[in-house]
Amino acid sequence: MPVVKCICGLGNPEKEYAKTRHNVGFMALDALADRWGLFFVAGKGDFFYAKGELENYGTISLLKPTTYMNNSGIALLDFSQKESIRPGEFLVILDDFSLPFGSIRIRLSGSSGGHRGLESIILALGTEDIPRLRIGIGTLESSSDPVSFVLSPFTDKEMKEIPNILNLVCEAVEEILDNGFEQAMNKYNRTKKEVENA
Repeated sequence: MPVVKCICGLGNPEKEYAKTRHNVGFMALDALADRWGLFFVAGKGDFFYAKGELENYGTISLLKPTTYMNNSGIALLDFSQKESIRPGEFLVILDDFSLPFGSIRIRLSGSSGGHRGLESIILALGTEDIPRLRIGIGTLESSSDPVSFVLSPFTDKEMKEIPNILNLVCEAVEEILDNGFEQAMNKYNRTKKEVENA
């Protein structure tokens, strides 16, 4: 069973992007840090990180690349070399506009699916065998521009749902750490409503 040593959330570092759809990975890391009592500090590289010895999970690092989304792989490669972390020991949390808003999908490997941040990580680490948790940010309409959509802020109505979604993500991450990926995938790879009603 893969052991998670570092959870990496993807996003863009500037404040203007803080509440955009593309930054939901950063939001998830902030939620995990709050939940676990960890604090981010600037790393010796293009990233912020938080690291702690957690009672039930051992040593876990949280990583926020500051390279901007499309160069996220630079930060992960650097951190992996500094901390001796293999690609399969990362869990990458990212946005996905092919999933309904609030749904999550956990996978152990696979292509980038067109996500530039994940594509950068796959190229930098040299493998598609990188566990990832995708968060649905709302389905892109065929007439919409993907870049404009992911860089747009969540609506006020959606923002009211974000705390619940981040709580769901935290629970899914803890399920992975407690019981492994297979059990977490069976439990959480459904729609948000199905998970809540289970």
